[in-house]
Amino acid sequence: MSIHLLGLEKKYKKKITNVTFRGGEYNCQYVAYSGDEIIYRKGQFEDEYFFGFMAHTLYQPVCHRCPFAEARRISDITLADFQGLTQEIFVKAEGKGESLVLTHTENGQEFFDQIKDRLVFFERPFEEALKENTTLKEPTETHEERERLWKLIYKIGFDKAIHKVYWKQYANFYARKVVGKYWRLLPKTARAKIKKILRRG
Repeated sequence: MSIHLLGLEKKYKKKITNVTFRGGEYNCQYVAYSGDEIIYRKGQFEDEYFFGFMAHTLYQPVCHRCPFAEARRISDITLADFQGLTQEIFVKAEGKGESLVLTHTENGQEFFDQIKDRLVFFERPFEEALKENTTLKEPTETHEERERLWKLIYKIGFDKAIHKVYWKQYANFYARKVVGKYWRLLPKTARAKIKKILRRG
């Protein structure tokens, strides 16, 4: 169990039995369950774990030198987010989410053929997937703040460490959130100044 989950169990005094953060009703939100009860739910730029995950600072060191982060795979199938998908497919997917499925072997293709009648799928050029899905070309680069973050985690705790390292990004996010609520009420001169400040963040 992660440090983040242990912290949530301690805070809410309940055993966490399941966590979701992709797909379904709460897509791109970190949701922790205790049985059928949701005890915690935050968006990807609000939850500390999700924020660190998206910033690539929570990966294990081996992930940054993974020999399988390329187009040629030893697995039967690769499942991933489909980054850079064309607008045409977004429209056809009706906002239900899109995934990338690559078959690398005969076994992988045979398995996909067995289930494809239960899926809505579109064949796309491999080059389209390769363009934006960087780990089909090379491992994720080590984030410059990774070492500092992990030192702070053991000193001050997970949540505080994330906020300390990414204080500027958090300030920028909450500023946009608060400002967005009252944006139309602000004078044009104030809007221009705020835009300038937020761009620096």
